[in-house]
Amino acid sequence: ALADDELRAKLTQLDPTLMQRVARRRDYMINTLGYELNECVLPLGNTSGWLAPYVTNLSLALTHT
Repeated sequence: ALADDELRAKLTQLDPTLMQRVARRRDYMINTLGYELNECVLPLGNTSGWLAPYVTNLSLALTHT
């Protein structure tokens, strides 16, 4: 999700634990995976940043013939 300063502040006020989870995900994505994330990017799920192998190499995808 994308959120400006105002929305991030409101989300922090409404659900601080949500924003703590978002902060941990952002930290992992930036410091462990090496992503460059704009501050407006809020990774809301555990699969944020996950890239299936077939996205980069279609020969790895299962296809129905």
